[in-house]
Amino acid sequence: MSAEPNALPETSAAPAAMPTDSTTEPPEAPSSEGPGPLDASSRDGPTVDAFLGAVVSDAVAPGLAPGVALGSALRWRWISLGIDARVDAPTEEAGPAVGRVSSWLLVGTLAPCTHFGPKLVPLLACAIVQAGSMQSSGSEVSAPASGSAVWLAAGARFGTGIRLSAAWELRVRGDLVFPFAPTSLWLDRAQVWKTSWAAGSLALDGVVHFR
Repeated sequence: MSAEPNALPETSAAPAAMPTDSTTEPPEAPSSEGPGPLDASSRDGPTVDAFLGAVVSDAVAPGLAPGVALGSALRWRWISLGIDARVDAPTEEAGPAVGRVSSWLLVGTLAPCTHFGPKLVPLLACAIVQAGSMQSSGSEVSAPASGSAVWLAAGARFGTGIRLSAAWELRVRGDLVFPFAPTSLWLDRAQVWKTSWAAGSLALDGVVHFR
């Protein structure tokens, strides 16, 4: 009898396992840090600014007129739309012979603005439209009288501030406006004072930024 050759056992060759990199870094966790305290432009949605200021105006009355302004603005990133009101103290001018004439101004301003510059020293530039009422009166004459006139003007506003914190800012701003119609003050049928072709004001504001 012929002996059968010994059968070789079947082997299944498995592919060699690829070495794995055990040093793979886990995915980076999202940072919990938000935008900086002064980085208003990185926040979503509009914010509100409010201010209270001391103002000195020229060419809106017979003399330099101190006043107070109060306003607010709705701001989104680098643009804003603001509205404010200003009231000036009465100032006087002597008549050509006798008597005195005085006037004061109550005015509201609409101001679309753009904001730019460094975060700690922000700048703004605005186009402004004003509407208000000029009140006048004559005294120390035989027939004292009073009256009022409409104030309408348009112009520009520029300002710069210093950010004291995330919420507070100290700002200096100036307005230059051009009245639409001249207004004159008369006393005993003599013209005492007349508005010029341009008027200006300088203000120091305390600004609060609401987030």
